[in-house]
Amino acid sequence: MRIRIFFSLLLFIPSLLFSDILLFYGKQKTSISTIKKNGWVYVSLNGLNKVLNLSITKEYSSRRYTLHLPQHTLAFVENNPFYLIDDKPKKMFLPLIAVDQSPFVSLPDIEMVLGEITDEEVFVLCRLNSIVIGKSTFNPDSIIVEQENDKLSFTLTSQTELLTSIDDDKKGKLTLTLHNAVCKPTIIPPADGKGAIKKILLLQESDRAILTFLYNAKQVIRTERKLIHPGPCLRISFFLKKETPPIETKPEKKRYINKIVLDPGHGGKDPGAVGPSGLTEKEIVLKISKELKKILQKKGFTVLMTRENDTFLRLRERSTMANNSAAHLFISIHCNASGINKEATGFETYFLSTAKTSWARAVEAKENAVIEFETPAEKESILEYILWDLAQNEYLRESSELADYIQDNMSNYLSLQNRGVKQANFHVMREIYMPSILVEAAFISNPEEEKKLKKAKFRKTIAEGIANGILKFKKINEKKLNQ
Repeated sequence: MRIRIFFSLLLFIPSLLFSDILLFYGKQKTSISTIKKNGWVYVSLNGLNKVLNLSITKEYSSRRYTLHLPQHTLAFVENNPFYLIDDKPKKMFLPLIAVDQSPFVSLPDIEMVLGEITDEEVFVLCRLNSIVIGKSTFNPDSIIVEQENDKLSFTLTSQTELLTSIDDDKKGKLTLTLHNAVCKPTIIPPADGKGAIKKILLLQESDRAILTFLYNAKQVIRTERKLIHPGPCLRISFFLKKETPPIETKPEKKRYINKIVLDPGHGGKDPGAVGPSGLTEKEIVLKISKELKKILQKKGFTVLMTRENDTFLRLRERSTMANNSAAHLFISIHCNASGINKEATGFETYFLSTAKTSWARAVEAKENAVIEFETPAEKESILEYILWDLAQNEYLRESSELADYIQDNMSNYLSLQNRGVKQANFHVMREIYMPSILVEAAFISNPEEEKKLKKAKFRKTIAEGIANGILKFKKINEKKLNQ
């Protein structure tokens, strides 16, 4: 199998260009519907059955989609980036999504999926709004940039003869037309406008590719076109005045951790734990979450909440909301409780993994009890469990670190027992595809801690401790992301 991916420069084309996309496979040609979500273009898998010998089945109870082909079987789960091909796990760039019960895969991922099931080269030609399965000849193969003394050269390499015409207006625009050619967008060198070459543009038409070099006429003395042998290769050279800076590339865009989903536990018909005086967990964690939201927003974060009022949300609704938001962190806020020891005290933070202690298993059972409010059709299938386990392993280290930072900072703010960081298999975090933790802020079952939880000042202190842990995680991990 051979797969070539070169989609990054043209994914964010206005959605009107993607009302549908053409798929070519051998002599077959069909139009496939697409949608745009969060800036990404997604391709309908249902459209593939028009040119490929496949069928798609959906298990509504588990959100599982299965593609059946003569040689392969592919299994997907909605909102999960992993899929199985003949029981072997593969990872996509973005999760599969469903719209009106129809599965869609992102444009970058459709290349990989089609390559897997056809064992052919797959090309996405955004300028032509097309996907090509099978052998395709690109002309040219690459563009090599070289600067020698006061000459800046662009060498176009090719496996076949290049039929070209060139026009230089001598005022800062050189147009190179490649006849009977299809040019890959990713071979175009970037330019930021500060050097002799301001910009290089590509216009792909059905029978030709047009490269336009916009150059600084004050820095370029003359231009030259030359065929290079062996080849065939074509070299376009710009002769520069002395001390002209070389072509400059744009610096890589910095990556930030600045979008957070806060999940106040329970709500509506699920009260959570109830304190000795009747105080409910659902109302306290909502107040803590709102206070935390205010603090984080003042620090520059974009903050989303799974609920803003006393509403019941299914666990899957919470995870779907988080994944669709493209957030960077997921924080679930809860209060602890013990039905046996009313004097149990303190705070603890969990990340998703197998429970290691009897207490962690007890907390896990308490927080997972909400699943009883949901219908059997919403319970998890074995395939979902496997794929979400793979997805969560992607963020196990980050989730553990986030839990450590939050627990340490809460210890600096709260005069309660530090019960440490623990791990448990919480349903609410099982389908979250980002670093995620669950905070048990205090024991609502302890009469003294229940009294504290009623006080706005104490709830604000909890929120400040969590916020400072998040800030520490942000500072350290943004540095790692941008190294």
